[in-house]
Amino acid sequence: MPHADRAPDARAVSPIIEKWGVFILAVISAGMLLVALNNIDLWAPDEPRYAQVAREMAQGEEYILLRVNGEKYADKPPLYFWLVILCSKITGGINEVSVRMPSALAGVGVVLLTFALGKKLFGARAGFLAGLVLLSNVYFIIISRSAHMDLPLTLIVMLMIYAFYHAWERGACLWWTWPLFFFLGALGVMMKGPVGFLLPVMACLLFSLLRRDWRAWHWSAALGAVVFAAILSAWLLLLWQRGGDEHLRETLLGQNIGRVAGEASHDRPVAYFLGVFPGIFMPWSPLFVLALAAAFSRGWGKEKAAAAILLPAVWFAVVFVFFTAIPSKRTLYMLPLFPAAALLVGRLLDSLISGGASRRAEAFSKWLMALPLGIVALLSMIGLLVLAWFQFRGDEQTMVFIETVKRNYGAVIIFSVTLCMLGTTGASAALRKRWPGAVTAMILMGLTLGFATVFIFSPMGNNQKSARVFSEKLNETVGESEVAWYGDLREGVIYYSGRRFRVLAEAEDVAEYFSGKSARARYCAMREKYYPRIKKACREKDIDISEPIVRERVGGKTLILLKRQW
Repeated sequence: MPHADRAPDARAVSPIIEKWGVFILAVISAGMLLVALNNIDLWAPDEPRYAQVAREMAQGEEYILLRVNGEKYADKPPLYFWLVILCSKITGGINEVSVRMPSALAGVGVVLLTFALGKKLFGARAGFLAGLVLLSNVYFIIISRSAHMDLPLTLIVMLMIYAFYHAWERGACLWWTWPLFFFLGALGVMMKGPVGFLLPVMACLLFSLLRRDWRAWHWSAALGAVVFAAILSAWLLLLWQRGGDEHLRETLLGQNIGRVAGEASHDRPVAYFLGVFPGIFMPWSPLFVLALAAAFSRGWGKEKAAAAILLPAVWFAVVFVFFTAIPSKRTLYMLPLFPAAALLVGRLLDSLISGGASRRAEAFSKWLMALPLGIVALLSMIGLLVLAWFQFRGDEQTMVFIETVKRNYGAVIIFSVTLCMLGTTGASAALRKRWPGAVTAMILMGLTLGFATVFIFSPMGNNQKSARVFSEKLNETVGESEVAWYGDLREGVIYYSGRRFRVLAEAEDVAEYFSGKSARARYCAMREKYYPRIKKACREKDIDISEPIVRERVGGKTLILLKRQW
C-alpha cells in the first residue's frame, strides 16, 4: 500500500502528457541525441582512447584485458567497451557512431526514466517537464553525444534508485527487487568502478535513515549480495588470469580506490563543484536553488517532509558531497545528479503552471527566468550586430573570422534571430507571470542552444580538435616506415592513423632511435613543445634531423613529425 505522505498529483494534467508524454520525450531525445553521431570526429582526450581500446579488443578478441597501442590499459573497467563492440555489429565497425552510441542511448534512457520517476513522485506533468529540463541543458546534450561512461553510469544509478523507491513505496519488497538492485550495482562497478555501486547505496541508506523506515530492506538483499559478488569475482578472476597480480592491483587500486584517495589525476580544490555545477546546469541552475528552497522552506511548499521531495534531494546531496570530498574531480562527475536536480526543477515549474506555487516562489521565479531569457536576447542582438560589422569591414583580420563561419553563415543568422525572439517573448511572459509561455521559451531556448552547439558550432571547430588531419598527413608522408612517438601518446593519432607507435620515454631514446642505421627514413612524432629538447639531444650525438615536416593543431596541442634520412 502506498505511503500516506506521498504527494498525489491532484491537479488537472493534459491527457496528451498522460498518454503520450513518454513518446514525445522519446522522439525529441532521439532527434537531439541519436541523429548524426558522426557529424564530428572523435575528440581528445577520452573519445579516441575509448575507440582504440574497443578496436584492439575486437581485433585481438580479448574482452577482459584491455589494451592501447598494444600495452595493457588499466584505467577503466570493460563494460563500456563491450557495449561499443555490440553497437559496432549494427554500425559496421568501430567508428564514431558505435563509440558514441552507448552514451547516446543512455542519455535517451535517462530522460525517459526521469519522466517515469517524476510521474511517480510528483505527477505526469512534473515528470514531463523534468525530462524537458534535461533535454534543454546544453551540457547534457553534448555529453550524451560524446563517448563517455558517465551517462551509462547515471542510467544505472537511476535504475537502482527507481527499484529501491518502488519497493519502498509499496511498503513491501518483492523477492527479486534486491537481486536486481545488486545486479545493476555490479554493472555500475564494471562501468566505472566502485562509485557505480556506492552512490545509489548511500542515497538509499540516507533516505531510509531520514525517513526512519527500513521496510524496503528485505532478506533478499543477502541473495543480491551473492549475485553482486559472483559477477565481480568472475570478472576479477579472469582479469587476474590474463593480466597477473600487478595489472589487477593497478585496476583496483591505481584507478578506482586511487581516485578516492587522491593518488590519481584531476586534483581540484574542495569547492570546485560549487563553481562548476551552476554553469553546466544552465539555464536551470538558478531555478534549482529556488526549487530546493520551495521544497523545504516553511510556507513555500506543502510537502516539507514528504518522501517525494526527500528522494531527489538526498540523491543530489549524496552525489555532490561524495565527489566534493574526493581529491580527483572532473566536470563529468556531476552527471549522476542531473536527473535529481531536473526532478526538483520540474516540480517547481509544475507548481508555477498549475497555480500551486506561493507568491514568494512566483516573485523569485519571475526574475530567475526573465534575467537569463533577457540576457540571451541581448547577446543574440549583439551577435547579429557583430556579424554585420564584420561582414562590412572586410579587413584581413576580420575576414579570418568570416572564413570560419561563412559555411554556416545563414544558419548562424537564423540561430541568433531565433534566440533573440525566444529570449524577448519569454522574458516578457515571465515578467507578466505567464508561466506556460515563459517555461516554453526557456525549454525552446535550451533546445535551440543545444541544436546549434551540436550541428553548427562543433563542426566548425572539428579540424582544431580532431587528430584525423594530422594522422592522414602522417600516413601520407611515412608510408610503410616505422614511426616512433615521444612523450605523452595521443590516442587520436593511433586511432585515425591505424598504426602502432614505438613509444620513447626520454630525449636520449629519440637520439638513439635516430642514430640507428636503416634502409628507410626514420620518423618520430611528438608535441611541438618537446622539439627543442629533442634537437639538443640529437645535436649532442651529431645527428641531423629535419625541421618539422608535418605540423597540425590537435585539441589545443600542436603535434609535429620529425624525419631523419640517410
